[in-house]
Amino acid sequence: MNKKGLSTVVTTLIVILLVLVAIAIIWVVIRNVIESGAGQIDVRSTCLGIDLKIINELTRFSCEGAYPDITYLLDIDEKIGLAKASKKEFGDKPDKIEERGPEYHRRVNEGYREMARENPNRFKIIHYYEGQPEAMHEQIREHTKVFIREHQLEDVLARG
Repeated sequence: MNKKGLSTVVTTLIVILLVLVAIAIIWVVIRNVIESGAGQIDVRSTCLGIDLKIINELTRFSCEGAYPDITYLLDIDEKIGLAKASKKEFGDKPDKIEERGPEYHRRVNEGYREMARENPNRFKIIHYYEGQPEAMHEQIREHTKVFIREHQLEDVLARG
């Protein structure tokens, strides 16, 4: 009989224990975030009743503190966005997000705007111009060029 490896029963038990430990660690982090943020929910910064502070803490934890250098926020009125979403290329039925209506989308937009206000060095708000995708693209392109220059990334990108 060859006994070089672990039996499937032992391996399964180890995996189950590791999953339970991971769940416990995540629960401790989430519980601490929820308890520390209790009573501090700002109605302006919520979408589904979830405080942005909790979202930010979970993002920081799950991404190990890594955030994008640039985030472009396409600022479009919720009613215009919903009207565009209703002109679907694939199917006629609105998805669950679209069904939530303009008030929900207004709160989402405000949540992103708040994040942009809190992170002005990372966020660049691009205003929506109806029928002018080139104008919006040019804003993004110019901002990216400035960012590359300011951070002296030309050589790094050239080596690609």
